[in-house]
Amino acid sequence: MSTGDIKSLPPSSLCGHTLSIEHYLATYCGVHIAEPAHKFIENFPKDFLEHTCPEAVELPAAFIVNEVNDEFFVGIHLSHAMKQELSSHHDLRALLDHREGLNAFLILAEEISHFHHWCNMTEAQRPLSRFDLELQAEIEKVIIGSLALIDTFGRSHIHQLIQILFDESAFHGQLTNYILASRLAERFWKENLKTLGPELIFDTRLRRLLQHLSQLTGEDKKRLISQTLSAA
Repeated sequence: MSTGDIKSLPPSSLCGHTLSIEHYLATYCGVHIAEPAHKFIENFPKDFLEHTCPEAVELPAAFIVNEVNDEFFVGIHLSHAMKQELSSHHDLRALLDHREGLNAFLILAEEISHFHHWCNMTEAQRPLSRFDLELQAEIEKVIIGSLALIDTFGRSHIHQLIQILFDESAFHGQLTNYILASRLAERFWKENLKTLGPELIFDTRLRRLLQHLSQLTGEDKKRLISQTLSAA
């Protein structure tokens, strides 16, 4: 299975890395990309964050939604260090070749997943919870990371990627929903890895399941994942 013609994308850096992530979301997961996320990425000043989203002040990145008088402000905040890490590597090989760069890429993938899932669910006028946002991103960033590593180095390094994401990552902030979502996604990926093996990303059944999951609300997504795990 080809992951698509990644060479047709513009040269990387922050904008290019964002487009790469959206490429994987669209071609593998079937996510509708209505608006490029790079237009909404900023290093927002501390006073703005304290007023709009105080929990984001100390985070490396955050997806921000603020509703005022039936109008939405939507943005992706990147800390100065995170933005500098992503902007200073002009191709994926240079970014993913070291742990700090891989971590930054996966964090960016998480926030971009939040952005597009929020946009698509809002456009469809479907209910959306923080748990749903977190669970969808925890599932999708494994796919995004795997596809990026395949295109860059020829291997998904899926075992190491799952270990990095679920065994070695630290929880930032006090988001209980994030911890619950991460634990459920961890079970999902580790059980599928055990059942399907290291080539699981090429399994058409898994791909169809992931595309279906992206259309479900949080509780329905949780229910289907639990059923899938029970049947494994």
